[in-house]
Amino acid sequence: QVEHTQIYLDAHAGWHEHDPKEIWENVRECVDAVGQALKRKGINLADKPLVGIGITNQRETTLAWNKKTGVPYYNAIVWDDTRTQNIAEQIGQGDQDALREQTGLPLASYFAGTKVKWLLDNVESLQS
Repeated sequence: QVEHTQIYLDAHAGWHEHDPKEIWENVRECVDAVGQALKRKGINLADKPLVGIGITNQRETTLAWNKKTGVPYYNAIVWDDTRTQNIAEQIGQGDQDALREQTGLPLASYFAGTKVKWLLDNVESLQS
């Protein structure tokens, strides 16, 4: 595990982001470390290549990138970012329980859907 920089935007209370390029570098560092650890245990990845890996994140942290170039459109919006609270309130028309019967959860800025809407509404390169 490699920790990455937490970006809190002073001009926007409640905003919390991660640099997607740093996330990618940290993933590469972790994969390299696993390869080295396996090598020390006598497991040669050239002879026995990995067939799969598991990666987890903070679940509702949201990131959009260009599928052709791999370049991110914007920083990752972290699960605890509150910039989309107004979107959640609009969806529920002021009732945070408006979709609770269908989802089991209250509407909140926590969820990725509101973050995707914010990205689509606010990142010009995602609008074309």
